[in-house]
Amino acid sequence: MNIALPLILLATTQDSAAVFEVSKAHGVEPSLVKIINEEVVTHMAKSKTFSKVVGSGDLKALLSLEQQKSALGCDETRCLAELGGALGVGYLVVPSLGKIGDSYLINLKLVDVEAATPLWRDRREVKQESDLVGAVKELSQALHVFRHPKASKNTWAPKLVATSGVVAASASLGHFLYTKQRYEDLPSRTNYQSAQAAQRIDQPLFYAGLVAGVLGSLWWVFQ
Repeated sequence: MNIALPLILLATTQDSAAVFEVSKAHGVEPSLVKIINEEVVTHMAKSKTFSKVVGSGDLKALLSLEQQKSALGCDETRCLAELGGALGVGYLVVPSLGKIGDSYLINLKLVDVEAATPLWRDRREVKQESDLVGAVKELSQALHVFRHPKASKNTWAPKLVATSGVVAASASLGHFLYTKQRYEDLPSRTNYQSAQAAQRIDQPLFYAGLVAGVLGSLWWVFQ
């Protein structure tokens, strides 16, 4: 397939993607395909997985009638990559929808345009048409996590553990140094007893906070 587009479209944006129209397989009504196609484009745009998303409607505006006819028969990875390069995007998102028996199968594939290689693919199987919207959302989230692995991390829990540990260690150390300095400035039995009590309490609290800070940081890095 040979696709030529105006030069302005050839400036590839590496972090952008074109979402192909959902390819219809066995047993699926065209009206359902249209709805699911809009859902895929909407979720791709909302997820911020890519810096820019070009939908199937935009593709029709960018491609000539001849190119649209060629794109309809474009299902091989090399063919898809050539089309993506012509559109000036770094990735292609290729969805498909079919029905086997009582089950709907929705597939999503990500193609790297420059490498002409499928990078990721996943699918969901549902029983009801009404469940397809949720399946599209799940696939969109799965693709987002693939592209942005840190998105799947539990951020608040390790940060809370690390922060609490640092605060506890700092507070205990500060309290101990304060009572120690007070005794040195005014040596008295009362101040001496306060310093001794602070050491018994603050020392284990300091080490516990230090350990919590380190563990929280490691949890965040290696989860």
